[in-house]
This record gives sequence, C-alpha cells and structure tokens, in this order.
Amino acid sequence: GTTSLAGIGAAATQIPGGIAWAGFLLTFFGFGVKTGILPVNIWMSEGYAAAPRGLLPIFSGATLNLGVFTMWTIDGPLATHVPNIALVILVVGALTAILGIIYALATHSLTRLLTQSSIENLGIVVAALGAGCTFSALGHPVLAGLLLVAGLYHMLNHSAYKTLLFLGAGGIGETVCDDLNRLGGLMRRVPVFGTLFLLGTFAIAALPPFNGFVSEWLVLESLLRVVELGPIPVRIIFALAGASLALPAGLAVTCFVMLAGSALLGLPRSREAAALRHMPASVTAPMGVLVVMCFGLGVLATAVIPLLGRLTATLTGVNPTGALVPAFFGQVQSLGAGVVHDLAQLGAQLG
Repeated sequence: GTTSLAGIGAAATQIPGGIAWAGFLLTFFGFGVKTGILPVNIWMSEGYAAAPRGLLPIFSGATLNLGVFTMWTIDGPLATHVPNIALVILVVGALTAILGIIYALATHSLTRLLTQSSIENLGIVVAALGAGCTFSALGHPVLAGLLLVAGLYHMLNHSAYKTLLFLGAGGIGETVCDDLNRLGGLMRRVPVFGTLFLLGTFAIAALPPFNGFVSEWLVLESLLRVVELGPIPVRIIFALAGASLALPAGLAVTCFVMLAGSALLGLPRSREAAALRHMPASVTAPMGVLVVMCFGLGVLATAVIPLLGRLTATLTGVNPTGALVPAFFGQVQSLGAGVVHDLAQLGAQLG
C-alpha cells in the first residue's frame, strides 16, 4: 500500500509469503542488473568495453553500489524475516563471485578483466548481505551485523581500488592499448605510474596491509560462525558458499599477478608500449590519492568499522562494533587497570 522505502521495510513482517517472494525476486534480479549478479550481468562486459574510459571509474566505483543499496533497502527487511530468501541471496552472490573471477582469468582485455573482477567483488558483497540476513532471520543479530559490516566494508574497499585500477587502465588504453598481450615493460618506462598501478593490484588481490585483505578476511571469518546455527541444511549451504568465496580469493591473486606481470614487467611487446615515456598527471595524481585511501582503509579498520556498524543496526537492530573492535580504553570489564595502563604505554592505544 505504499511506495515509501521506510514503509516497505516496516511492513516486511506482515507481507504474505507469496507476495514477499514475488517482490523479492523481481527487485533482487531487477536491481541485480545494476549490481552485476548472475544471470543478469551479461551486458556488463560489452557495456563497459564500449563506454568512454573516463567514465569507467565512476561506473565501477560508484554506480554498481546503487544496486547494493536498493537490495539493502528493499530486500534486506524481507530477507531478515524469511531465512530462505536470505539463503538465495547468499548462493547467488557466491556463484557470481566465482564465475566473475573465472571469466576475468580468461580474457586478455584489460578493461574486460577489470569489469569481470568487479562482478566478482560485488558477488562477495551480495553473499555477505545474504549470509548476514540469514543470521538475523535465525535469531543471531550480532553475527548478522558482523557479516553486514564485512559486506559494506568490501563494497567501500572495492570502490577505492577499482577506481584506482580503472583510472590506470584508462591511462594505458589511451597511451598504449587495451590488449595485455601487447603491453609489458611499463614499470621501467613510467615508474611512478607503474608503482601506483602495482599497489592497486596488491589491494584488489587482498594482500596486507591494503584494504582488500581486511574486508575479505572479515567475510570469510564471519562465515565460519555458521557453527553457531542449528539447521544442518543451512550449515551445508554456508560451507559450500564459503568454499565458493575462498576460491575466488585465491584466483584473484593469480589473476592480478598475471595482470601486473603482463602489463608492467618484462619487455614491451608492441611499438606503442616501447615508445611510452610519460603518463599524464591527470592520471597519476588521483591514483596516488587512491593508493593512500587503500592503505588507510587497510590499517585503520578499527576506525572504519564503528561507522559501518551504525548502518547495520537498521537491519539487525544491533550495532556489532563491540564484537569486532574491543573497547580496550573504554569501560573495560575483563582487563585490570594495570594491564590497560601497560598496553597504553606500549602504544596500543595509538595502534
């Protein structure tokens, strides 16, 4: 009876089962077109390849998140009350992640590789949303908040490092080409640009101390808490989904080692790559800012998590920050005052 997002969320518990499922499926896969989930992501590879290179950082870093926002706002309240809906979100997200990284490994186009990688990363975000809603629907709001924080954190991290990499890919495409088979030797010819692009690949491959490591670790670690759920079928689905998310984490390292080696290292494999001597500051300057952001999101996790924890309370009713960021210097019950003082003297508070 309303098109208000707040009204839809408030009415989620009263919506009949058939209408809830119909509304979920239509909105989830409808907005999933924007997010890039299976099976409605076929357009993305061709669409991104045809788009102006200057817009790709915005497409991948910002507009993909709009699909997640609508899922969070409309499907989240439904999924937190109907466990089977939440499990569908989890499974679709996990399948999207694994197929996205497999397709990324199979292409030699820099733009298409990064596009398929975006599909993989948003699959992880959607899977975390589904897992979190499952915990909430089964009466574990704190565990639900842990996964929702991890999903939001990964979405934020993806925006940072994928914007960085698409900026770099745009610079490479404009000055050399988009074919990895014709690149090579860029680190030696444009060392500042090459270093920034390499650090971006470290972040997306989830190597510490960069941001991708923090959020992927949180997602995988939180999924292991499924042992606290009773239903055996749910445990099996979580185990399969966890394996489906762990495999892309390993394949992403392979993918971006290949990318860095093909584009940055070795000898140039085309005249254009051999002739490159300069990369515009309009490319390298924002990449430098984004590298700092990727590093900051990696080492300042205890500052980022409380901000995201407040957002998850809209779905779970609980702020999970206390379970992720222990309050060593607040009202500590389990540590003596002398221990807290000694930790502070060692620099733990700054850390």
